[in-house]
Amino acid sequence: GKVAATAELPRHGAPGGHARPLVVEPFSAADLPAIAESADAVLVGAAWMQDFQLLRAVARTGLPVVIQRGPAATLDEWLSAAEYCVAEGNNDVVLCETGSRTHLPHPAIDLAMLRAARERSRRPVLVDVSTQPQLAVAALAAAAAGLLLAEGATPELAAEVRSRAAVLGP
Repeated sequence: GKVAATAELPRHGAPGGHARPLVVEPFSAADLPAIAESADAVLVGAAWMQDFQLLRAVARTGLPVVIQRGPAATLDEWLSAAEYCVAEGNNDVVLCETGSRTHLPHPAIDLAMLRAARERSRRPVLVDVSTQPQLAVAALAAAAAGLLLAEGATPELAAEVRSRAAVLGP
């Protein structure tokens, strides 16, 4: 479930003090001061990637920004979201492919979109494999800079993704 950042973040301590980077998605710009104090990066979720006021506010935190692609967003729309952050002086922007809406029960990861985004933007592109861990190897082979698992991923799912990703390297 979702909780207010101001209530949850103090439990995690100072930035960089965790086993993995703490990437936090704000409910609104009002959450950003608490996030800036405790998180390692800010996630702009797929539902918010076209909220340009939020993108600008997130960029001004100075933290790295991860922008998830909305399920119907075009490549140009996704890259434009990144440019809003750059316009605010934050060039530390990472893109995250989360998939497109299809006839399937979950979003379909678009590996061609991932490659095009990486080539056009020269930015790292992550792939959220939370609903499709079997695509971890394909995502990395398609030049993903890394993999993302959503909050609540079980230790078993994380182990499965690590195992699949290990096929390509250490």
